[in-house]
Amino acid sequence: VLNNIKLTNAPTAIALFGGAVLLAGGTTTITSWGLGNIYTGSNGTGTCTQVYIAAANKPSVLLDSAGNIFR
Repeated sequence: VLNNIKLTNAPTAIALFGGAVLLAGGTTTITSWGLGNIYTGSNGTGTCTQVYIAAANKPSVLLDSAGNIFR
């Protein structure tokens, strides 16, 4: 899971070894993105999924006045 990732002129955000791009780069902020298996029912076979997801709420003590994670 990537959360609150700021990219500046990055050619690629996420790529597989060998070059397949999973998430393009650029100059942007990735609010929340995940990659993993999704399982349905009792079937033990998952389906690999990559998707933007809802960002987790962060306590205000962790944020600056602009809503960014405090550093």
